[in-house]
Amino acid sequence: MKRRTALASLLLAAPALAQPVKLRIVVFNSISDGALFVALEKGWFRAEGLEVEIGQLDTGAAIHAALASEAVDAAGDSPAVALYNAARQRIGFKLVADKGSTPSGHGYQAIMVRTDLVDSIKSPADLRGKRFGLTGWMNGVANEAMMNKLLTANGIAEREINFVNLSYPDVLAGLGTKAIDAGILIEPLATRAEELGTAKVWKRADEVYANQQYGVLVYGPGILKRGAAGDGFMRAYLKGARFYNDALDGKAPRAGLVEILTKYTAVKNPALYDRMRFPGIDPNGGINAAGLAQDMAYYVASGRQRQAIDMSLIIDQGFAQRAVRDLGRYG
Repeated sequence: MKRRTALASLLLAAPALAQPVKLRIVVFNSISDGALFVALEKGWFRAEGLEVEIGQLDTGAAIHAALASEAVDAAGDSPAVALYNAARQRIGFKLVADKGSTPSGHGYQAIMVRTDLVDSIKSPADLRGKRFGLTGWMNGVANEAMMNKLLTANGIAEREINFVNLSYPDVLAGLGTKAIDAGILIEPLATRAEELGTAKVWKRADEVYANQQYGVLVYGPGILKRGAAGDGFMRAYLKGARFYNDALDGKAPRAGLVEILTKYTAVKNPALYDRMRFPGIDPNGGINAAGLAQDMAYYVASGRQRQAIDMSLIIDQGFAQRAVRDLGRYG
């Protein structure tokens, strides 16, 4: 089937709901929330008969509590141990679409090495004994799974690296003060570190772990009870994802995407978007379920998670599949 752009997809939308439905969504306000912001700004939720309010929560625990209480209907979240532990408590949410991944060219996270150490840290083996800043260390987060893939492939044990749990801003600062030797940064901090001259990109996430699923769109009980609303929301969301991809590929105005992102995210400098890498967002909503299961196996084996859960019980790709049926497959 011929590839459809976001504009063409607009012509294929299913009928809107008869009565407006109010939905409250929470996100971290990151660039990987871009498809949501595009759909909101373009009026595509409203065209589906949805009155969508997007707010911000800063922790997984707060997001899961809000979903459980039905204070919010859906959320952008990270597939990590905190989410899986919440699932074990039978909150009743579903992972319904990709909201952040690492296909080729979308290394939104980067392993950074101090500029003065670039010549001495050339291979993964050279990380042995180094102080490495990692946000969420020992909490069972996606960046740990990425590092595990790198270390395991090169015969290096985690205990051989001196990992330090630091926030992303503190990783940036630590590289500058030489308190750490290396660490993981997200954009635009990775680009900022290079521009400051304090660190260099050593490896991008898409080089280390291709197609890793580090962000997901989650439906809570509030929206799952209203199937038509969930279907309409997904159609609008995928239109947003398609515009996002079209803009990055030169098939839609990139400036239009940047304008929306500067309005809604914490990255307010439009010029930064010309220099940094963007997260991947699947225009068909596909979730890398096999990758999530692999990451969970690592969390369990390393003691970060008590026991595995059946991923098929918390992943529901039906909403995305129906949206693709209505809009046509992208790509």
